[in-house]
Formats: sequence, C-alpha cells, structure tokens
Amino acid sequence: MFGNLNELPKPIGDYIVGITQIDTRFKTQNGREKVVPALVYYPADDNNGREPTPYASAKELHTLNKSLFFLTRRLSKLKTHCFQDIPISTNETDYPIVFYSPGAGTFIMQSTTLCCDLASKGYVVIAVGHPSYLGDLRLENGAFINEYAEFDQFFRNGIKSIIKVVRKHKLLKKDRMLSDAEFDALAQTLYVEDMKGTYINQCAIRASENLQNILDKVEQINAGEVESQFEGKFRLSLGVGVTGHSLGGATAAQFCKDDERAVCGINMDGIIFGEDPFMDVAKPFLFMGTRLAWNLARQLYTNNSAESYFVEIAETAHFGYTDLLFGARQVNLLRVLGKRDMYDFRRVITDFHLGFFDKYLLKMELDFEDHNFEDVTVRGK
Repeated sequence: MFGNLNELPKPIGDYIVGITQIDTRFKTQNGREKVVPALVYYPADDNNGREPTPYASAKELHTLNKSLFFLTRRLSKLKTHCFQDIPISTNETDYPIVFYSPGAGTFIMQSTTLCCDLASKGYVVIAVGHPSYLGDLRLENGAFINEYAEFDQFFRNGIKSIIKVVRKHKLLKKDRMLSDAEFDALAQTLYVEDMKGTYINQCAIRASENLQNILDKVEQINAGEVESQFEGKFRLSLGVGVTGHSLGGATAAQFCKDDERAVCGINMDGIIFGEDPFMDVAKPFLFMGTRLAWNLARQLYTNNSAESYFVEIAETAHFGYTDLLFGARQVNLLRVLGKRDMYDFRRVITDFHLGFFDKYLLKMELDFEDHNFEDVTVRGK
C-alpha cells in the first residue's frame, strides 16, 4: 500500500559487504567507565555461502517505534545485503575508513543502505551506537544498554524551542529563504537564548569523544595489538572521514573540530549542536539537506574556513536520509520522508558521499559537485 520494500536496495559497488561488531571500552574524561558498540561494514570478495545478517531487532527499534507511533515496526523484518564476519577483501592491501553516526532516538543500523553502498565501493564504514542519545543498544555479548532517558527528558522540552523558532520565522512555508539578517536573529534565539548549555550540546561532545576512543582502538587493531582479521587493513595514513544524520551530523562537525585525524566531514540534515554551534570546523565539510536545514543551521557552511558545500535536495524530509525511506514508508503520513522518488533520493545521498570522500579523503582530482540531478542545488565556497 505504501510502497515498502521487503529488502534494502542492493549495494551499488562491486564488493560484497561484510559486517561485524566491535565494542570499545574506555574511561571518559570525567572518569566514567563506558562501553560503546560499533558496526563495521567492509568490502569482501565472497559471502562464504552465508545468509544475509538480520536487520535491527524489535528491541533495538523500540525507541524509534515509540516516537513515531509504531509506524516503523516492520523495519525489523527488512532483509539486508551484508554478511556477518566474512573475510575482508584481499583485492587491496588496505581500505579507507569513514565513521557514521545515527540521529537521536534512532538505532545503530538506521543507514545500512548508505553504509553498504560505501563499503561496496571500497570503504570501511564504522557506524557508532552513541549511548547518550540512542535507544537500546546491543553489545557483542548479547546484553543491552539503554541510557536514553536523559535525552528523552530534554527532547520533550527542547523540541518546543525548535518548533517555536520554525513557526516564528515561517520556515515551513514553501520556498522560504531567510536573509542573513533573519538568520542572525534566528540563531541568537535558538542557539544562544534557548539551547546554549543544554543536554543536546553535551551529547554531541560525548559522541565526539566516543569516536576518538573508537579510532584509538582501530589504530590498535591495525597495528596488531588487538587480535583481528583487520590487522593492517585500515588505510589510516589518510586520516578518516566522518558523516552522520541529524544529531549524528552535528557529531561529525564536532569530531572534525576535536580530532586532527578527521580530515573531512558530512552532515545530513542536522542542526548544529556541540561545544560551540558557531564553530569553525577548519576541515572540508559538506552539509546536505532540506531548505529547512539551511534556514536553521547555515552557520556550519558560512563559518568554516576550509572548503564548504551545501547540497540542497528538494522534495525531501528529515527521515528520508535513513532506511525508513525504503522500509517504513507509512511514516510519510507524518510528512517525514518527502515526495522525492526513493531511488533517486538514495542516488543523490550516495553519489555526493562518494564524490566528497573520494576527493578529500582519497585525494582524487575530481569536481564532485558537478551532477545531473534535478532539483538539487550545490553551494560552494
């Protein structure tokens, strides 16, 4: 009825996609013991006759299901195109790394389509389960952790501030474009008066710390200090790329600011929170999303002293940047996926990720901003 798929789209590249889980245990800067799970999507040559790995379980989806009136329940039945713990490809000596961070209140596998597309083209993608703003997270030993309550409490009040700003500035009006003066007024209200010092900013800071510690473990794995089939398989001499959706996009920006090993980043439709919402990330950065995202968070583009891009994708909406686009189309009753054809939308997201990371992580000479997509506008500086 709604056009849902029973399985995610097949990856676009030549590699088969492997998947495995790596938990990282560390002590935070404030001395707290912490464990953060991550799923690693990677290039492989053969699926070894295995069945595809299951999608996120109903328990892992519970927080999202609850917030979207259980319209997303069928996601747990989706079939994937990745295979558990198969050998990494021997086609190349090593492979570049990209980190992915999901959006708040979602789940670690929320963008498996994108992660598999990148892995099938030769990237290792590490999707991170940030405990401070995600729901139930499964650890390697099968246990679950859930630290979402504090974020949920914040969200019930914080969303009111965002809605108030959106209404005040008429941002849901079609083709509405804020002037610089109007944006300055919005930013003063939203980022300084309403949101400064709130829990959501701490979440982005903590998530960046998670990425730093996971990258430390990745370096140990690569050096053979931790037993793994990935020893020597990570091309860490390049640094790493980072991307994310919503609050995960804000995390990508914070991580670029915090860690010199991050060389470039992408934010998908995310408002900018973190240590300083007006920060200069000082790394090549791409912001993709709706006109609403541009009107709410353009400072990520304008304040960056390095190369910056904003890709405005017409007829899209916030959750269309995730697998909900394919497996839970009924949520568009809430107008959260947009009207754009789902396959075209997927191509836009994947192509710009590949082009951006090929240019700034792999140092390839190309003009990734040139494209043939309709109703896609690229700003660059």
